[in-house]
Amino acid sequence: MKCPYCGAEHPENARFCPVTGQTLLKSQERVCPVCGVAVQADWPYCQACGAPLQKHKIPYPYLASMVAGVLSILLGAYFTWGYFHTLAETADTLRSSAWRDAGRISLKESPDLLLYSPDGAMLASVQGERISVYTTSDMRLVTRLKADATVRSLQFSPSGDLLAAGLETGHVELWRLPEGVLLRTIAWNSAAVLTVDFSSDG
Repeated sequence: MKCPYCGAEHPENARFCPVTGQTLLKSQERVCPVCGVAVQADWPYCQACGAPLQKHKIPYPYLASMVAGVLSILLGAYFTWGYFHTLAETADTLRSSAWRDAGRISLKESPDLLLYSPDGAMLASVQGERISVYTTSDMRLVTRLKADATVRSLQFSPSGDLLAAGLETGHVELWRLPEGVLLRTIAWNSAAVLTVDFSSDG
C-alpha cells in the first residue's frame, strides 16, 4: 500500500504510515477530511464524525443537526427580542404614567416602618417605640401612639379603624383609630413579633 502523503510503499496489512502517522488507504477507501478516519469511497458521510463526503449530497443526520442549530438560534433571538421588547414597553408605560407628588412630611428621625391603610387614607410611620398616623390627603397628624417597646411590625385592619403593632418583647398591641386608644395588649411569645396581620373580616 502507498501512503498518499509521503509516497512510501507499505505492506498490504499495514493501516498507518510509520513515517507520517497517517491512515493508509485501500483501493476502495479514502480519508475523511474532518477527522482523518479511513472511510469507504462510496460512503455519503463519515460514520465517525458525520461530516459529508459526497459532493452535492448532504446526509440526513448532518442536515438535521444543521436545521436544529439554525432553529435554536432563531428561537433564541425571537424570545430574547420579546423579553427586551416587553421591558421597553413596561418602561414606556411607567414613564407615561401620571406620577405626582402627593405631599411631604418632615420627620425628626428616619422611619423604621411605613404602612398605608387599606383605603390609602392614612399613613403610619414607626420610629422606635413611637407610631405616628397621618392623613395622606394633607399629611395632617391624626394621632401619635407610644408603644411599650420597639415596634417591629405593623398592620391596619381591613376597615382601617384598628392598628396592630408587634413589639420586640413578643407582645402585640391593638389600638383604635383615629382616637389612638390602646384596646389590649396580647402576650404572644418571648421573641420579637416580626409579622402581624388581620383576618379578612377584621
